[in-house]
Amino acid sequence: MEISSISGVPAHPLFVHLPVVGIPLVAVLFLAYVLLPSKRSGLFWPTAVSIAFVTVATILAASTGESLEEQLSPDQRNSSLLHTHTELGEQTRTIMIFFAIAALGFLAYDWWKARQSGEPIGTSADSASASSSPSLSKAIVALGLVGILLGGVATVWDVRTGHAGAKSTWSDTTGTTTYSDDDD
Repeated sequence: MEISSISGVPAHPLFVHLPVVGIPLVAVLFLAYVLLPSKRSGLFWPTAVSIAFVTVATILAASTGESLEEQLSPDQRNSSLLHTHTELGEQTRTIMIFFAIAALGFLAYDWWKARQSGEPIGTSADSASASSSPSLSKAIVALGLVGILLGGVATVWDVRTGHAGAKSTWSDTTGTTTYSDDDD
């Protein structure tokens, strides 16, 4: 099932705001989860659900963007600004998926350790419990760090994608922007 419009309005501009706002928020939420072990029990479910939701929203935004692109005229589709936005959007989707895998893997480890110890989630595995093997402990710490790094990269790509999309949307067919862009 492909969503191209909602009540006659292209779906992409409606869905794109979820990852625009959500990616930086889940990156900060995961950062807090990793760096504040004492707060993990309260952050576990909001972090896990938010990461899953924003990942799906990112995939949906990319999909609706592809649908919208197919509806454009050949001149509009051949725009270098649109091409840049499309490429960055695909990269953002891929980075977000890898971020979700790393972050949810880290969270799954905390959940598993809580199940093993019978303690609340987040209280038994402050990154890696002493009862874990040293190599597993190092792998879990590395997974948390990779998740933090990917969350930061996803945020940067999210901003770059949004900026390229705005330039593509608010430019005329010659590629001249119709708004002030002093950064370029």
